[in-house]
Amino acid sequence: IHYKLASIYDAGGDVKKQWFVYFSWRHTVNDKFQRIKVFGDLNKKFKDAVTRTAAAKILQQTINDALRNGWNPFVSEVNKAADTVYKADKVLQEIMNSKVAALRPRTQQTYKSRLQIFLNWMKEMKLQQLHIHEIQPLHIDYYQKFLIGKGYNSVTVNSNIEIIASLFKKLLKLRIIRENPCDGIDMLREDESNVFKPYTDAELKTITATLKQKHPGLFLFFLHVYYAFLRPETIVSLKRKHYDFVNKTITIDAEHHKNRKISYKQILTPLFNYLIERGADKLTPEQYLFSKNLAPGVTRIKPVRASELWREIIIDGAGIDKKLYAAKHTGGIHYVNDNEGIENMMWLQKQMAHHSLEQTEVYIRKNKKTSLDESKAKIRKL
Repeated sequence: IHYKLASIYDAGGDVKKQWFVYFSWRHTVNDKFQRIKVFGDLNKKFKDAVTRTAAAKILQQTINDALRNGWNPFVSEVNKAADTVYKADKVLQEIMNSKVAALRPRTQQTYKSRLQIFLNWMKEMKLQQLHIHEIQPLHIDYYQKFLIGKGYNSVTVNSNIEIIASLFKKLLKLRIIRENPCDGIDMLREDESNVFKPYTDAELKTITATLKQKHPGLFLFFLHVYYAFLRPETIVSLKRKHYDFVNKTITIDAEHHKNRKISYKQILTPLFNYLIERGADKLTPEQYLFSKNLAPGVTRIKPVRASELWREIIIDGAGIDKKLYAAKHTGGIHYVNDNEGIENMMWLQKQMAHHSLEQTEVYIRKNKKTSLDESKAKIRKL
């Protein structure tokens, strides 16, 4: 044993006196333990007993982690090398660059902006020079309180913490750190919003009747979300060539899929029948199913066009203040509720393009099938 773990000297709680953290290291020359005191910024920055105690505990844990990881306080060159390689701000930035490479541009920007907020906070708190393994749950807890103090809502605060946690998770997999400091942080309770809240049966009946009468093209667009769980950004990229009406599948090109991988969606019978009714199978291969005013054509439109029509016809016109993308959650929940005991969770996971069953939230269950037998399942016809 070459060291004795660190302890805290708090002067009996007297903040007018010097506090420090101390540990012992067995000297290689005389083979005796030498006590080493570390003051850090304990006395300079923290003037009350509560915050100084918290800071001292972080310093103590940091030293103990370093000792357990083989740190030698007498080898200055090793320390300098570690300073260069493992500074928290540098490591987080590099791991971010690696992580976002596979993400969509908009998601990349979200990740980068969330990290920048965290790095700015670290700089403000004079924490940017910490080694990455020195970031503790208490730091993340303070960061969460900082975000709350800035007036961010619960959803935004949780999003910030989750993205930072994902970076530390990557570092944990690479064995650069021993634990994720975000694991001990409780997420804030998020007030239920109407953004993705499922439609009630009455609302769904109104939506169906209204769209069939006023805008059949938007109704077909809606069915793609409800049955195939597709994002509007993906739907506007679909051409006739992506539809296989023999095998009842839709091919999603990698560049238009959220996971950046080629994907196949099963065309369930209600969607299939309406596609045929609308003459989708008669289009030329390069025609978009949803072009100007959501009618077939050769011009690719932006997904916001569907959202604008939805607001005009459903939110403002029918008085249902729920967004179009809520159809995905509604369709998934209806499938689970209508097929209790016989639901195919592996199919649902694949159809919803989730990485894991855990991501499918309330739909978590095991099933080996990856294709749905419609003769043994109940699918609502809208």
